[in-house]
Amino acid sequence: KPDIALLRPRDDFYADAHPSVEDILLLIEVADSSLRDDRDKTRNTYARHNVPEVWIANLPDELVERYSNLVDGEYRDVILLRRGDSVSSVLLPDVEVRVDDILP
Repeated sequence: KPDIALLRPRDDFYADAHPSVEDILLLIEVADSSLRDDRDKTRNTYARHNVPEVWIANLPDELVERYSNLVDGEYRDVILLRRGDSVSSVLLPDVEVRVDDILP
């Protein structure tokens, strides 16, 4: 399960059914001791299930890793963001988040 899921708005606020992959805009994993698994197994699982974008808050290295541009079950675009940088979701380009607000 992701640490944070940003979903498409629905009138029922997901009270009638759990979200499906089509509802997912962005998944965020917060990784400390789980970094290797989140970067490898978890990210690859999301890619196989067609999740359009994944961010990993890489706590040990103080980075946010943004994975997007899903092609044939693999993320083609990887961007590493450091403190002081800002990041936007591919599907929500008008929403900008500061990396310093993501990392503790």
